[in-house]
Amino acid sequence: MLSAFIVSLLPAWTGPLPQLAHTQRRHLQMCAENTAPVLKDCLLSLLNSNDFTMQSPLSTQRQEVDELILALSALSPTAAPARSPLVNGVWEVAYTQTPGSGFFDSPTRPLALALYATGLSPGVLAQGLAKLPMAAAAIGPVQVTIASADAGQPRVESQTSLSLAGGALTNDLIIRANLAARSDICLREEFVECEALGQRLLLPGPLALARSLFVTYLDEEVLILRDDGGLVNVLRRTDLFPSSGEPSFGDEDDAPGAG
Repeated sequence: MLSAFIVSLLPAWTGPLPQLAHTQRRHLQMCAENTAPVLKDCLLSLLNSNDFTMQSPLSTQRQEVDELILALSALSPTAAPARSPLVNGVWEVAYTQTPGSGFFDSPTRPLALALYATGLSPGVLAQGLAKLPMAAAAIGPVQVTIASADAGQPRVESQTSLSLAGGALTNDLIIRANLAARSDICLREEFVECEALGQRLLLPGPLALARSLFVTYLDEEVLILRDDGGLVNVLRRTDLFPSSGEPSFGDEDDAPGAG
């Protein structure tokens, strides 16, 4: 692992260190053991740290997160993760990568692209909102609820808060999407409905967006997805389905979000 190699070089470094170097060096030393539990704890610890900002992480933080994600993805304990019931549950977005600024250069589809990103990418949504006629728009944390496949479509509901006019106006923003396994590691997500600013909008035609999601890591606590554009999303579970104590594919699944 690259981080272990970096750690091996650190004792020989005698030059001045930037402010965060000591924290990062200590973190890399803690994560030198290449086991899934250790790497996962290191990743979550970094994402939860007070100096980490998801929408604008420091380059050193972003590099370390990317290294941990790559290492952890090689140790996923779940066979056929895209078909696993562990995908079901309530998740929060802990980290998301964003595309370059050119992603939103088209003047005709900023809303569609913002909706595309809402499912799992709050950072991208914030970029899209910047091109809409609403100054000082901001979004809150994103919660993603994935229902049992047997509960019917749309299977995914993603919810966040949308603040306008410097927080004077706040509305929930909800995106619903169909989700189906295309292979053991690939999911297909199709955004079909949006609720925002008191209106409910179906997304047909040019606003009907879809993407492939490759499950690179899945266990009881963490879900890591990479979309067909190469962008990574890290989701942390906040709740299982309480009706059975674990995710279920049952026909009578009355878990939250299973409607």
